Amino acid sequence: MKTKLLQLKKIILIFIISLFANVTNGYSQESGTDGNYCPGPSSVGDEYATGIFFKQIVNSGASTTCDINTIFAKVNTNTAVLKIGMKIGNSGSALFRVYLDTDNNPTTGLTSDQFGGFLAVAGAEYIIELNAKNNSTYTLYTGNGSTLTTVSNNGLSATNGNFNGCNSSDGSFLEFNIPFASIGVDICDLNNPGLIKVTKLASVSGGSPTSNRCNDIPLTFGIPLKGSVTPALTAVCSGNNSTLLTANGITAGSTIVKWQSSVSPFTSWTDINTTATTYTPVNLTKTTKFRAVFSNLGICSGVNIATSEAIITVTETPIPTAINQNFCSGDTKKVSDLVANGTSIKWYSAANGGTLYSSTDLLVSGTYYASQTTNGCESARIAVIVTINQTPTAPIINNQVACSDETTTQTLTAAATDGGITWYDAATGGNIVTSPTQIGVGSKTYYAQANNGSCSSITRTPVKLTINPLPGIPTALDVEYCEDDLAQALTGTPSDSGNTLLYYSSVDVLGQATLIPNTSTPGIFTYYVAEEKNSCIGPKKPITVTVYPKPTVTAPITKTFEGCETNAITGLTYSETEVNISLSQFTTAGGTFTNNNTVGTYSISYKDSKSGNCPITVERVYKITTFCGATTVNQIIKIQDTTAPIITGTLSDLNIEGCSLSDLPPAVKTVAALESLGLSISDNCTTDSNMSISSSDVTNGNLPTVITRTYTISDKCNNQTKVIQKITIDDTVAPFKPVLADVIGECSATITAPTTTDVCSGNAILGTTTDPLTYTTQGTYTITWTFNDGNGNNVTATQNVIVKDTVKPTITCAASVTVNVDTASCSTDKANVTLGSPTTADNCGVKSVTNDAPSVFPIGNTTVTWTVTDNAGNTATCTQIVTIVDNINPTITCAAPVTVNVDAASCTTDKANITLGSPTTADNCGVKSVTNDAPSVFPIGNTTVTWTVTDNAGNTATCTQIVTVVDSILPTITCAAPVTVNVDAASCTTDKANVTLGSPTTADNCGVKSVTNDAPSVFPIGNTTVTWTVTDNA
Repeated sequence: MKTKLLQLKKIILIFIISLFANVTNGYSQESGTDGNYCPGPSSVGDEYATGIFFKQIVNSGASTTCDINTIFAKVNTNTAVLKIGMKIGNSGSALFRVYLDTDNNPTTGLTSDQFGGFLAVAGAEYIIELNAKNNSTYTLYTGNGSTLTTVSNNGLSATNGNFNGCNSSDGSFLEFNIPFASIGVDICDLNNPGLIKVTKLASVSGGSPTSNRCNDIPLTFGIPLKGSVTPALTAVCSGNNSTLLTANGITAGSTIVKWQSSVSPFTSWTDINTTATTYTPVNLTKTTKFRAVFSNLGICSGVNIATSEAIITVTETPIPTAINQNFCSGDTKKVSDLVANGTSIKWYSAANGGTLYSSTDLLVSGTYYASQTTNGCESARIAVIVTINQTPTAPIINNQVACSDETTTQTLTAAATDGGITWYDAATGGNIVTSPTQIGVGSKTYYAQANNGSCSSITRTPVKLTINPLPGIPTALDVEYCEDDLAQALTGTPSDSGNTLLYYSSVDVLGQATLIPNTSTPGIFTYYVAEEKNSCIGPKKPITVTVYPKPTVTAPITKTFEGCETNAITGLTYSETEVNISLSQFTTAGGTFTNNNTVGTYSISYKDSKSGNCPITVERVYKITTFCGATTVNQIIKIQDTTAPIITGTLSDLNIEGCSLSDLPPAVKTVAALESLGLSISDNCTTDSNMSISSSDVTNGNLPTVITRTYTISDKCNNQTKVIQKITIDDTVAPFKPVLADVIGECSATITAPTTTDVCSGNAILGTTTDPLTYTTQGTYTITWTFNDGNGNNVTATQNVIVKDTVKPTITCAASVTVNVDTASCSTDKANVTLGSPTTADNCGVKSVTNDAPSVFPIGNTTVTWTVTDNAGNTATCTQIVTIVDNINPTITCAAPVTVNVDAASCTTDKANITLGSPTTADNCGVKSVTNDAPSVFPIGNTTVTWTVTDNAGNTATCTQIVTVVDSILPTITCAAPVTVNVDAASCTTDKANVTLGSPTTADNCGVKSVTNDAPSVFPIGNTTVTWTVTDNA
């Protein structure tokens, strides 16, 4: 028992890893269970070596019924079935129980059983029992604690059968067919692990659970029902892995649709967009599970299924801690001087990849990256900025001068080229001065030292702070300019001739020795002048600069007056001499003078000029005179005649008989001619003789044709008035009536519309009808045609249509057909003869094709007549030969082998002395002859006789019969006469070499093979009997 347990423990790991090792397609496997290993081991389609399978030898020496030699398992995801097989020691009576843990929990389900005595069970929800002797006795139980409950088999089956293939009778194989659903497993549930554990296997020697127990085999292997991912468990370092995962055990008919991952604590799954059978996760930072999701064409069709899970355990190494670090130039600092908190610190030139620094490498300003290594895993890197601060040079600062009125306090300001400034009250040592200041007129020296981080300049720079008194106030005159005038530099007189004058455009800007005011912008501006002495500037004296603007004037908008001359202008009257006006008159006329209150004194005038006619254009020039000179703006005034001529009265309608516009009368050309038609025409600014007349015609319709003629009367300014006259041209004569010929056709007739003529139409008039234009049925038909000239005038005519078919159809039969007789028959059923179809045609269409083929064709030639009939009843025929041949060989079974003795005094047997018997023969159409090749004389030994049967069609078949001729006649022997010899000299015996025995006389019908004797090597004194033996060739 100990040996078996060790063997099964070895099975566990192999079973988990290799259960889904191979998938073989192309061989039909049983869909249920028959108890047999079928197809058998090493056969084509080996049942437990194809598909998704497992096989492991348990006890190769198993010899009793309740011993297990080999355990097999096979999973079919397409049908959702687990099949378990066991090769047992031999056939006989034994009872087996398989304990299945379907919830992967050893504490639930059955935990103990009474099976050949007390039996501990590591949790089994379902128990299957099978009697190896009686294949109808199997039971499915559920278990809880120590209680077994019989349940419906739920589609489960179990039976015993044969191990060595489908047809053996060894009775040494058990087979369990377990639908997943029968044991509560739903592989179509994406999150169901699909794992069944076989937790124990037990057997008893008899047919009762109380019999003696043979096997109590604890098992802990799991059978993944839906495929697996390998390797199942991998350990990697955080952020540094590339593990190849492979989906195994996916059955034929299944397709991977995606992969999924779940990160610790594994509460959800994330899709991975790949359908390959392999996936390589890289740079993981957390422990992660992976599985493949696939679709299945079997029981889970339309539902995605997931394989078992593989887990990659990630060792996370924390990033070390470090701060940015500063050093002064001139010091020799190395990588070993850098500080970071962690174990096995390494320094790199980049966050990823890069160069690994040596501890002796010199530091330069830049970014260094530190990692630490724990448990063989190197962490990500932290960036550390290293700054090599330049030791600053002493600052260069000029002495500073300020101006004061005896109470001013001045503070030194300065900036270093490298870093910051620290002030002291002595060149060396001394005290730091936070605010180096001087109060009132006088001077004081301070000392500046540059610093840069923790680095300071070697020496200090002395800086003297001086406060000087302010100078007096100068005198200056205000000035005036026109906008954009050329200005002169500002001038002033200092209070002390030794002082310098500075000019300012505002209080806050720097002073200039010369300043020219800006006149581009009108307004009143304040500039300043001040005295300067010893870099001190006195109070600023204001200078007012007035810049007058140019007048901002817009002319009145363009105006238009209705009239014929300039006297039509209202308001300011037309004047070709200059006229002075007031601002009020200018603005009343529509002009604007927006800055009249800022330009000083001014005057306004206007002057007119005219040009053109229709309209008359008056150009009015306004002139505004100010301090800055004269400004002019122009206004356009138009005098326009927009009144159209006046017409009283109307033009009468005209009706004209005709066919075209050529019958239309011409239009008139003058006002007088129009007035002669009953109109009265006048204009306010143009005489009758100076008005022009034009006309246009608009045509609508065709016979009647309505012409709308529009006359346009225009005055000299092209003002127009229109008057309309309606003119109608119409045709009232019908088309000519034609005489139409009959239309005749064989199968059908298609009619083309006829034409006729008309007095007003230059083209043929096409007839129309409501009758059909195509006729396919035999007979005579009448069509009524209507001809319309398009002007409402119609005429009708009739036409006969005759359809008559007189042409026979054509038929060509298919090629002759040769067909073998039906199985076990001397004829062929019509259903097994493919006659093909004849080729037919007819000018008017085939109605039917028939033949007179018999229901059964006899052997030989049969003539089949085909008949084609067209739609008019015309017929034609052709014939086709059908030949039935016998291609079935006769059958022959030879008589049993024959054994005979040789003929007397002969080594052969004559054919006449051998009874060969007759073979058994048969043929579907009769046997013609049976012959053999037996020789006339049979030699000793085996002779093969070949029998040949020939049927009436010349088909043959053979069999062989063995004829064995044996030799049963003994050979003959006659010994030589007795021999008497003396003993050898000085001896009481005679050596065989000194005895001449002679030779016996022998004979045999088939020849002597050998002659031997039993003479001793030394003959003793006295009589010795020598026996001679002859052996023949038989």
